[in-house]
Amino acid sequence: MYRLFVRCGSREENLGIVVPMDGGFGLDTRVPVKRLGEGEMEFKLVPKHHEHPGERFAPIYPEEPFSYLSGLKDAYLARQGDQLGIMIKSQKDGLD
Repeated sequence: MYRLFVRCGSREENLGIVVPMDGGFGLDTRVPVKRLGEGEMEFKLVPKHHEHPGERFAPIYPEEPFSYLSGLKDAYLARQGDQLGIMIKSQKDGLD
C-alpha cells in the first residue's frame, strides 16, 4: 500500500492511500486550494510502512527461532528484496 502526498510551497498534505482503479491506481480526494497555498505542486508516493529511523529489519527464516518476540507488538511484516522479515523498533534492550 502506498500513500500519495502533495507538497505545495512549504505545506505537505496526505491525500490518502492509492487503490486499484481503471487498470491503474488512484484515489478520489478533494482538498481546498487555500489549504495548500501557492506554488508549484509536487506529488510523491510513500510506502505505507516506510522505514523510519529507529527501526530495523529482522529477517524471518523458516525452522529457526525468532529472537525479537518482545518487540512484535508494534512491528509489521516487510520485504527487503526476496527476504521476508519484520520491521521492528530498535530498543535499548539489545535489539540494536
